[in-house]
Amino acid sequence: MKTLGILLTLGMATSALAQHGKPQFSSGGRVDNMNKIRPMSGISRQDRQFLKDAAGANWLEISSSELALGRSTGGWAKHFAHDMITDHKAALAELMQLAHRKKVMLPDTAPAMVERKVGMLARYRGPRFDAAYKTLQIAAHKETATKLEQEIRNGHDAQVRDFAVKMLPVVRMHLRMAQMGGTITHRM
Repeated sequence: MKTLGILLTLGMATSALAQHGKPQFSSGGRVDNMNKIRPMSGISRQDRQFLKDAAGANWLEISSSELALGRSTGGWAKHFAHDMITDHKAALAELMQLAHRKKVMLPDTAPAMVERKVGMLARYRGPRFDAAYKTLQIAAHKETATKLEQEIRNGHDAQVRDFAVKMLPVVRMHLRMAQMGGTITHRM
């Protein structure tokens, strides 16, 4: 009976390989085909990538907004930057706690991609800085909203999806604020 079970399992595995090609491996994970690699921590590749992308998005907002506090001449940019620092530091702290619970390592400093974008922004001062900062904020919040929507639709982990659901309205509000040139407490 035990031999029959082993043979059936082996037969199903062989059939799956024949249908889907050779197996894929992930570091620290188990084999699964068709880009459905499930790491041993129980979190999918989709969710893991979302957590990393969300951390990068928060670091971009914090770093670019800290720069804006010193480089901007306009009232709107300084008020907006202050709001972004406050909101995104809180979101990053919550994200880091979630990632820790899910055993996903996130950077505790801004990633290189963020440093490059902030470095390009740092070339400007005054009104040109304000315009570049606003453009960056609009683009970054659009991209983040799209990634949040994708996680809500395609994410596997309920807690990670819940984080995306919670953050999407905030990111959309930030996007509208950037597009209108206003903040929660200050309208220009």
